[in-house]
Amino acid sequence: ESKVEDCKMESTETEERSTELKTEIKEEEDQP
Repeated sequence: ESKVEDCKMESTETEERSTELKTEIKEEEDQP
């Protein structure tokens, strides 16, 4: 069970990071 929990935590962290990256890219594109 602990392994599955670890996988869920990792996937969640990865999703958060990818979301942050997308936000950063959008902010850069918004700048002239």
